[in-house]
Amino acid sequence: MLETQLAELNTNIKALIAVMGGARIDALPPTKPKAEPAKPQSEQAAATKVITYDEVKTITHKLINEKGRDAAIAVLAPFNAKKTTQLEAAQYPDFVAAVKKALAAPAPAAEAESLT
Repeated sequence: MLETQLAELNTNIKALIAVMGGARIDALPPTKPKAEPAKPQSEQAAATKVITYDEVKTITHKLINEKGRDAAIAVLAPFNAKKTTQLEAAQYPDFVAAVKKALAAPAPAAEAESLT
C-alpha cells in the first residue's frame, strides 16, 4: 500500500516538474522506503502470546487467594464483568495485566482495632 502511494506521488511530482519545465527527475536514483526496525524478541513474543481462559482463571484464583474476593471484583469492574466467564477473549490481555498490577500492589494497612 505504501509503495503504491509512493509510486503515485513520484508520478505526480514528475508531471508537475514537466509542467513547470524544471530539472529532470529521472536522473535521481529511486528511493527505497526505510525498513521498520525489528522488535526485540521479547516484545514480539508478548505481542503474539494468546492468553487462554484457563490462564485468566488461574491468575484470578491467585488474586483471590492473595488479596481476597473484593480485589478480584474490583479488577473485574472496569471490564463490566462480575465474573471471568463474562470477559471477552479480546479483554484477556488487559485483564491479566490489571490482575498482575493488583497482585503487585501493597496490601492496604489494616485499620487499628479499637480497644473499647
